[in-house]
Amino acid sequence: MINNCPECQLPVSSTAPACPHCGAPNPAAVDGTAVTTQKTGKELKRFFLLSYILIFSGCTTLFSGPTDSTIREAAVSMLIGGLVMWVGLKIASWWRHG
Repeated sequence: MINNCPECQLPVSSTAPACPHCGAPNPAAVDGTAVTTQKTGKELKRFFLLSYILIFSGCTTLFSGPTDSTIREAAVSMLIGGLVMWVGLKIASWWRHG
């Protein structure tokens, strides 16, 4: 039997332990056992994406060719900020999930 997910309203099987689209637990399939569907939260994934964008932008700006000192300083700041954010997020992921 197919039901709609209570979170995203997309179709999900009544035998599935969680929604394949958003990861929300399926109340129709709950049998008393806990199911871990997603190890890292969506918020952490968004911040990981932001850190990758900062690192990539900093590297491409820094190594793209001759630029003036203010642009070079901004590129180094983006690169260092992205790396610090990435390390912090790795620690946060480890802290939450062991």
